[in-house]
Amino acid sequence: MPRKKSMLNVFKPIKSPRHGNVQGKAGYDNPRENIDPFIKTQVINTKQFSGNLIFTGGGLCHGGISAQDNSTETAIAVAGTPVQVTIFDTNAGSNNTIPDHTEDHIEIQKAGFYYIGVSATVNSVSGAGSRFEITVSKNNNGTPKIIPHADRNISGGGGQSGVIAMVGCALLEVGDTVEVWIENETNTQNYIIENIGITLFQIGA
Repeated sequence: MPRKKSMLNVFKPIKSPRHGNVQGKAGYDNPRENIDPFIKTQVINTKQFSGNLIFTGGGLCHGGISAQDNSTETAIAVAGTPVQVTIFDTNAGSNNTIPDHTEDHIEIQKAGFYYIGVSATVNSVSGAGSRFEITVSKNNNGTPKIIPHADRNISGGGGQSGVIAMVGCALLEVGDTVEVWIENETNTQNYIIENIGITLFQIGA
């Protein structure tokens, strides 16, 4: 009568970079599970994804533009009327988007649902205090508006900096341009947007 093999002899030792040879344990469907953390990580990282999660070139669709240490004022002609922020001077890395600081926008190359983040330092100039609103919009402030926006009061006289950070999500189409707009809700005092950055990346189809 043939001799039955022991379960402990079925699995061959597995080479682990941490612990050397590791013997598979009887009773586990996958002898690599729960043996060595390094091996378990390797197995998980080889899983394949399908569906609407698409990687092209440098990963998920993303892009950004920014400006640092700007001293040029953004002119406000009419209270309550947004004007586009046009002091961007640097393009960030991108994939399937076109960041263009010369046009002060990011152009979408793949339709989808995007996460959008903005941070900015807004300085007051001489004159009265005011309340400003920063908004992310698309297609030259077209409709519908994109969700991220923030308001802040700032004193006049050039003596205060207002720092804001905001995030939101939007469904964007191929050819859409994403911009940042600022509005003085109180009067016509100008602002100096000293530092600003906008980044977006796709999170869904």
